[in-house]
Amino acid sequence: MAAGLTVDQDKLGDLRRFFDERLRSSARASRDGATLEIDGALTPQAANRELMTLLERAGPYGQGNVQPRFAFPAHRVRFAKVVGEGHVRCALEGGDGSRLDAIAFRAAEQPVGELLLAGGGMPLHVAGSLRRDTWGGRDKIEVFIDDVADPRSSA
Repeated sequence: MAAGLTVDQDKLGDLRRFFDERLRSSARASRDGATLEIDGALTPQAANRELMTLLERAGPYGQGNVQPRFAFPAHRVRFAKVVGEGHVRCALEGGDGSRLDAIAFRAAEQPVGELLLAGGGMPLHVAGSLRRDTWGGRDKIEVFIDDVADPRSSA
């Protein structure tokens, strides 16, 4: 949910302190107990037009009908680069060699982006939703990345 408010520029520091004092412990508790709901595991080869057609028929997605999220377990990041305003674009490769384009929005200086950019071909667990990319007249499927985990890490 979103909310808007107007704040005088000279009062921004007061507002930041207010939010920090009121929300610090609840935000930390929320992060500590956070889980990521996954609807299934896929390979790039399974993320095909037929699946996209089924997913699009199940929409529209929103608060009462959440966009399905898929895991791409132990996929290699074949390339990753920063694009636009801090987004990380990459290609995921499954064990069978099939590939799928992916993007993590506003992730370049965040843990997700850092893992993608430093992946160096090591397997990573990637979670995100599938979207059809029709920009520039093309019609391809890509992953909008929500989270990434290093399977070698115990955290």
